[in-house]
Amino acid sequence: MGLAAVRPAVVMKPLGMTSFEQLIIQLATLASAAIPLSLSIFTATSEPYWLDSPEFTAAVQTLGLPHPPGHPLYVMLTKPFTLLPFGTIGLRVSLASAVYGAIASWLIFKSATLVLRHSAPEVPAWLISIISLGCAILAATTHAWWFQTVRQEVYTLQILLIMAALYPVLKFCFSHTRDASSPGLLIFAAYVFGLGLTNHHFIMLVSLPAALPAMVYIVRSGTRQPAAVYAKMTLAAALGLLPYLFLYLRSLSNVPVALGSAHTLGEFFWVVSAKVYQKSMHQENAVYLQDNAQEAIFTLMSELGPVLVVISLGGAYLLLRRRSTRLAGITLLLLQVITLFMRSLMGIDPFNPDYYGYILGTVVATAILIGVAVSVMTHVLLRATSQKGLVAVAVAIACMIVPVLKGKAVFNGVNLRHFTATRLIYDEALADAQPGTLAISSYYKLFFVLHSARYIDGSRPDVQVVNPQLFGYPGYLASVTREVPELKSLAWSIFVKGEITEKAIADLALAFPVRVEPSPWSEPKAMNHLFPTGLLYTALPEPTSTTDVTEMAEAHANRWKRVYQLMGTQWQEHETWRFLSWCHYLDAIYFAQMGARAASLQSIAFSHSIGSSTKELNALEDALREGSGRIDVTPFRSILNPEDTKDADPLDKFR
Repeated sequence: MGLAAVRPAVVMKPLGMTSFEQLIIQLATLASAAIPLSLSIFTATSEPYWLDSPEFTAAVQTLGLPHPPGHPLYVMLTKPFTLLPFGTIGLRVSLASAVYGAIASWLIFKSATLVLRHSAPEVPAWLISIISLGCAILAATTHAWWFQTVRQEVYTLQILLIMAALYPVLKFCFSHTRDASSPGLLIFAAYVFGLGLTNHHFIMLVSLPAALPAMVYIVRSGTRQPAAVYAKMTLAAALGLLPYLFLYLRSLSNVPVALGSAHTLGEFFWVVSAKVYQKSMHQENAVYLQDNAQEAIFTLMSELGPVLVVISLGGAYLLLRRRSTRLAGITLLLLQVITLFMRSLMGIDPFNPDYYGYILGTVVATAILIGVAVSVMTHVLLRATSQKGLVAVAVAIACMIVPVLKGKAVFNGVNLRHFTATRLIYDEALADAQPGTLAISSYYKLFFVLHSARYIDGSRPDVQVVNPQLFGYPGYLASVTREVPELKSLAWSIFVKGEITEKAIADLALAFPVRVEPSPWSEPKAMNHLFPTGLLYTALPEPTSTTDVTEMAEAHANRWKRVYQLMGTQWQEHETWRFLSWCHYLDAIYFAQMGARAASLQSIAFSHSIGSSTKELNALEDALREGSGRIDVTPFRSILNPEDTKDADPLDKFR
């Protein structure tokens, strides 16, 4: 063995770069992932959050099948996190979101560094790294991004996949070679694109136009056999779709969490296409597209600041005006604009945390374009002054201060470190339920909280929780009727009558202890068979009387007071506040229908005490103060048509 073989490898520094500058680059690279990861871990929730989080947590824990489109990649990749030897299952799944977000932030840094070095090559490499770090942290400290990393959701994995596809596309945009390695970048991006379709296909499809400039360039640049490159990309994307096999294989196992079962080819396409949610892109949103687009732009400005959004437009212009950076500029501009446009076409709901998961691609592109503008302006300043070191330090400090200020502004809104509201609601609803109780919850947010705990931490396995509104999902009705055959009468009432009928409630109450959510999805006469005993009412075989309901009202109010005592200030968290407002509204309607006017006014007082007031609630309050006896609550129940349950959220009334 010669001396050359044992000589230690020497890491070569870029020409003209000091060891200190190289250290700055390395630290910036590390910080681009470490800072978002640390922030997310510090603010992550240890309990499943509202919305789909309980269902996703239960699906990951059991390797189950979440609601359409099934999200198989998320379930498979996140399952190993549940094997961590510390924390609750909810915390472990939240940590998965934090890790996905941190890696995605690192890819923003890598992408920004790549683009900025070509847009402002005269700026020192260490300063480019600081500006790129600012881009990454700016995106990661927006409410839209940060809130996805502290709860159990699919959106941080999705933006990670988008970035894993975008980075090789951007590298291709700056590749001036004509060998096979350059198209290979697009082939890898196509594979990641296929993987992205198995996590959240709509968001991934929306990002596809960003790759079109590179694909067109293959033909225009004279690349040999472009058809072969496209064929390889298609094959790579098809290979990325393989996680969808998970849906079929797990469906054969009759997993307990299965709202995306696919035993047949027809069921598979029903689940994967998410047909049940396709009405969200309806004609009404197209009619109001201009208003929706304006609101989406305002949302982006509220996330990043109007000045920075305007600066990003300057960054896009600077990329487009130079031939060497034009392809990357078009790529980023398409990602920025098309993502926001398609979200506008689906409708705007800035009060729903999930809405922001759809616009993360826009946030990323905007942050990188801001970096382009800053780097070019820095180049101009460096050429115009002799105090180059002072200017460089000032720019570096500014690039760090802006994200810090943005993060500080949103910290309270994203901090779920002490969140336990869903656990408290679960305890209130089912803690005193008799063994063998059948709990019927028609509203999906409450249903996921009640249904999922059984599979997350083994809570109350003796209680069966069902959602009649999901009976049409492939395999769901079959799975629940295997455990409770008597539910067939409830299914009949849903499929034939479109609501939970009085007879269905009475028949079930004869067979089991039954708890029911007093929701608008129930026939008005069915409410006469309910008795207020907490968040879920007790179902009775025979109708109850106004006197009995009035006598129970005080105990019912005391239970709510205890909930608020245990919850402390958590009711101020937005989704918790909306849910509590909705519960008080349902209570008010029930008591008004039963003629217990004082109890109904008490429920309205609860709602007002937490700052909730809608025109429906105020109208009901006015009606309660006139006359006596029962009230026709039909106008107040029509806040949500049962036929629209897949496209409307009653909590949208409580913002």
